[in-house]
Amino acid sequence: MHANLPVFLEHVLCPFSGYVPDLVALGAASARLVVGVGRDSRALLPAVAAERLARNVDAEVVEFPGGHIGLTEDPRAFGARLRDVLLAR
Repeated sequence: MHANLPVFLEHVLCPFSGYVPDLVALGAASARLVVGVGRDSRALLPAVAAERLARNVDAEVVEFPGGHIGLTEDPRAFGARLRDVLLAR
């Protein structure tokens, strides 16, 4: 992991953390927008940012199984929840 840190910083973290979403466009699509957060990581920064985004564009926050990377922690439960959320739209 340590050897990959420069790549992570340059190609993942910096571009991601510098991104500013188009709140007007997201707000216009808020009826179809789902902001997902991991049940086990609600207090972590990504979930806090996700909830703030949802509040700013009047979108729904939906909990998914697992933490920040719930998709890899429990793919079946994550997939089932995703399917349920998408079918409800």
